[in-house]
Amino acid sequence: MESYKAEIKWKRENGTWIYGGAPLAHTGRESGLLLRLNLLQNLNLGGRVLSVGCGTAAELRPLTERGFFALALDPERSFLLDGKAKANAENYIQAIGEKMPLHNNVFDVVLLFEVLEHVINPDAVLKEINRVLKPDQLLLLTVPNKLYLFETHGVQICGKQIGNLLKTGIPFFSILPDFLRRRFERARIYSEAHVLSLLRRNGFYPFIVEYIMPSLDARKQTPLTEAMRQVSLLLSKAPLIRKFGSNIAIVSRKKTAVMTSQLES
Repeated sequence: MESYKAEIKWKRENGTWIYGGAPLAHTGRESGLLLRLNLLQNLNLGGRVLSVGCGTAAELRPLTERGFFALALDPERSFLLDGKAKANAENYIQAIGEKMPLHNNVFDVVLLFEVLEHVINPDAVLKEINRVLKPDQLLLLTVPNKLYLFETHGVQICGKQIGNLLKTGIPFFSILPDFLRRRFERARIYSEAHVLSLLRRNGFYPFIVEYIMPSLDARKQTPLTEAMRQVSLLLSKAPLIRKFGSNIAIVSRKKTAVMTSQLES
């Protein structure tokens, strides 16, 4: 995977920093990316797709190849230029998720892959996504899972970054008490209950919740890597293990007035 010199960071109210992340994928063929997109199978999808925090927009390539209109949005110019060079999408906007220069009720699907943990204000981003989605249309979101035993973003101590160990993560960081973890984390991590609450209070109805095991895309791809990936996929089907996957993936529908009244009755 490419490395980028630029790294966006925002200071939070408690004085600690949240850092921007690296792109999730580069080619559009990565197994972790395809696992995420597979959650949209068998759903009735409209033709306009927006990826918020797209990085190099690799997630849009397989959708564009299937005839979807795809728009990519990210605050980091170097990511967008790299995605343009790779022809991952034709349309790009440099902007933050909290304030998107887009009209209301435009998109049928919004993708938010490994983004919410990096943004300034998660509620503001979800409100903006709700605004640009058409009524009753879909948001596919993935976030780091608090139950996963490795912190994959590294940690920050006294302004210095400690990277992942053996390209796996920092073990047991996620189980630290919140007040302590937030002093050293570079990105948020989420429990299922937390992210479901965020979605519901910002006008979404979650109806698919899955856990994704590590895809091992960042490792050198060898027969052993592929064997490990297959074991990981098998573990993802075991009820007692799957909730310890590296990521939570949720498909939600934008609530309409009719849906809201049905849920309240």
